[in-house]
Amino acid sequence: MKTQPILLQPDGDHSLLLTVREKDTETRFQLLQALASTLRNQPLAGLQEIVSGYDTLMIHYDASFLSYEEIAHDVNAFTETMMHSMPGPSQRGKHVDIPVLYGGDNGPDLAHVAFYASLSPKEVIELHTAPLYQVRFIGFLPGFPYVDGLPPELHVPRHETPRPSVSPGSVGIGGAQTGIYPLESPGGWNIIGQTALPLFSPSLPVPFPLNAGDTLSFVSIDEKLHNILLTSQDPWSTFVDYVEKGVYDIGYSKNN
Repeated sequence: MKTQPILLQPDGDHSLLLTVREKDTETRFQLLQALASTLRNQPLAGLQEIVSGYDTLMIHYDASFLSYEEIAHDVNAFTETMMHSMPGPSQRGKHVDIPVLYGGDNGPDLAHVAFYASLSPKEVIELHTAPLYQVRFIGFLPGFPYVDGLPPELHVPRHETPRPSVSPGSVGIGGAQTGIYPLESPGGWNIIGQTALPLFSPSLPVPFPLNAGDTLSFVSIDEKLHNILLTSQDPWSTFVDYVEKGVYDIGYSKNN
């Protein structure tokens, strides 16, 4: 019997867990993002919120409006219909460049990562800034991006004992993933640098600048530009202006 690509399960008294059971990682991710986008843009009656995971969607619904059986039937029928006309895997999110000041007080674990990987700190930075990464999902903290694409040479285990406090903007490596702490938090990832760009701004209409499906690149910058961005009222726009107007040469070029 052929395995159905979608599995629906109850999760609590007002949530439904949708799991994509496609073996190929990229195909699974593209299918998940297409489902999430379509459900958000064409919401079913009673749906309240859709939260993307690595290979799941958590669908919250109004239990006073409809039962689990009803929402499961509606979601199943909806996904069966839309999968036949689903957008192709070429659909992508936006691309974002993340400026990072590596090492020193901003990257206290850079030397540890270099030692573990038998590399120099410079080689770690070169490897970390080389790939085009993809945001798989947002979790752990508001705006924390779980990012795929880290070179295997930089797969370094998390600390056995997490730090009690990690600064906002800290760029870390945890196993096969890299990510950015949007808020001060305990954390066990290896901190190799820091960005001045805020990843969670609750006062803005869109509080999260990164979303699942986006691509990003890390850009190594110096302390001068990092401090300018830290004191800017709008560091995102300031960074774009400095690069586009050529005021600051970051020595970076990538076709997005």
